[in-house]
Amino acid sequence: MQLSMMTGYTKSKDIPAPALAVGASAIVILLGGLSLILGYHPTIGAALLVMLLLAVSFLRSDRLCRLIGKRCKRCPGRQGLWAEGVDQPARTRR
Repeated sequence: MQLSMMTGYTKSKDIPAPALAVGASAIVILLGGLSLILGYHPTIGAALLVMLLLAVSFLRSDRLCRLIGKRCKRCPGRQGLWAEGVDQPARTRR
């Protein structure tokens, strides 16, 4: 595995204890996946995976700062989408 690369990326997102966070997420993924594959309490396994994915999506993404329109420690140069005058992305039809 590329533990050092994942830890470095996690550290760049200002996640506290990046090595511990990467290790804990690997364990949750393993337990949730095994639970689903083996059929042992698959609802709990699916819930673990969903909670992990939601948490990781918000913590590792700069989109959260843009959506709430605040500056944060992870992305100090950005304001929100509303501050830039952009309400929604333009949609094109084909």
